[in-house]
Amino acid sequence: MTTLFRKASTTAGLFLFAVTVLFSAPRAAHADDIDAAKEMVGALATEATDSFAGKILSPEARAAKLQDMIVRYGDVPTSSHDILGHYWTKASTEQQNAFTTILVDYAIRSWANQISDLPTGQRIDITTAEVNAEGRTI
Repeated sequence: MTTLFRKASTTAGLFLFAVTVLFSAPRAAHADDIDAAKEMVGALATEATDSFAGKILSPEARAAKLQDMIVRYGDVPTSSHDILGHYWTKASTEQQNAFTTILVDYAIRSWANQISDLPTGQRIDITTAEVNAEGRTI
């Protein structure tokens, strides 16, 4: 495996993992929910690779595209709650809102640097999905 391929695979994997964490949402799952989840993640992956793979964008342009995708595909409040765990309920509404803002800013800053490494032709195929014990489609 070449270094470029390893780096591209790692970048794509990190991006997909981050997307999955930030964009996951709890709900009762049915077969059509699993199909819908696969379709949504597939659409996001296609849009991300079409937007970033092999393209040279300014940091501002990358950040703007990521912000747009987070707004359209994300469930940031649920993700914020999940990340803080039991501390979420101990935080005031003001603290929860501040954390949610910081989480999005952090995601954009982290991903904007890594997403610039996707090579032309990069694809992310969604091959499977399942419902976990919490009722989330993974």
